Amino acid sequence: GGGYVFETVATTRYGDQGNREQGTAYGFFQHEWTPTPKWSVITGGRYDHNTIYGGQFSPKLSARYDIKPTWSVKLSGGVGFKAPDFRQLYFNFFNTAGGGYSVLGTEVANLRLNELATANLIQSWAFDPSLLGKLKAEQSWSVNLGSSFRLNDKLQGDANLFYNSIDNLIESQLVATTTANQNIYSYRNINRAFTTGLELNGSYNLTSRWQVSAGYQLLYAMDKDVLGSIRRGEVFWRDPETLASQRLSTSEYFGLYNRSRHMGNVKVFFRLPERGWEANVRVIYRGKFGVGDVIGNVQGEVIPPSNKPGNNVLDVHDDFVAGYALVNVAVAKTIMNCFRIQGGVDNVFDYTEPVFIPNVPGRLWYVSLSYTFSQSEKSN
Repeated sequence: GGGYVFETVATTRYGDQGNREQGTAYGFFQHEWTPTPKWSVITGGRYDHNTIYGGQFSPKLSARYDIKPTWSVKLSGGVGFKAPDFRQLYFNFFNTAGGGYSVLGTEVANLRLNELATANLIQSWAFDPSLLGKLKAEQSWSVNLGSSFRLNDKLQGDANLFYNSIDNLIESQLVATTTANQNIYSYRNINRAFTTGLELNGSYNLTSRWQVSAGYQLLYAMDKDVLGSIRRGEVFWRDPETLASQRLSTSEYFGLYNRSRHMGNVKVFFRLPERGWEANVRVIYRGKFGVGDVIGNVQGEVIPPSNKPGNNVLDVHDDFVAGYALVNVAVAKTIMNCFRIQGGVDNVFDYTEPVFIPNVPGRLWYVSLSYTFSQSEKSN
């Protein structure tokens, strides 16, 4: 198969210099075959050509082996390509309500930041704006090894080990804080990075009406260049009390900012279909994570630098945003097979962290009503 995607936009959010446009042509193929009853193999490839970022061929290969009818093992590998989107290139968004924040695409960031600096509206810089250059497309390769099982009609699960090597990883970046205590974000590339870890998922049917599921992710996300500098003994950390400097070890390097080492979820579902009732409780956990380049006074609060030893590397000696769990509850009732009333509470215990996690507003109550149109078939 194949296709062509053409994108164009004309809006003040994407700069003020007329229309922006780009196109991507792509073609792909896939072949699935079964050498033996237990083996299945999928080979494929895709070619993308972007009018701005050029093209790349991305081959993929995966294989599955059924050890038993209820137990299988999968191995896959492939290459990826991702061009920056319009938001990352041309966004020119200023939100002045509720504390506020701004997002600037890399193509307009320097112009807007210079205007703000000239007007003396920048309170502090968190990142050198001259380093905000043209974004490059992400290029990656990945390997995954997984297994899925079903012990019986009640218990099933899967596990997956993964490794992704990424060149020019596109990351959001805090650039500055305005005199109105509003953060300004943009984007940048990390030259060489990798992510590796483990994913576990499982579900258990307690009864025909009750089901429990759980998931867990262990993630290591790191900058290869930083790791190389640490191994060469070029990175130090300073004890804030004694001011003594020591070489940083690889075991002390935590990884990329805004990534949690541990994440998990537990969900409980209840269904009573003959009465039209459904309910669920969801607990979502995110472990501690670091926030990069936080300087000065943000949204009315004085924040200590996230990079405590001053080495511009997120390590175990830095300050972290503490891990947290959100609890969400929902109940739904279906009436006459067409009306559905649902109510619930997100973030039951009203967790907030307005400085570092502004997208979690606190406890949220909601009610919704939906109607499903259906047409009955009449037999002659």
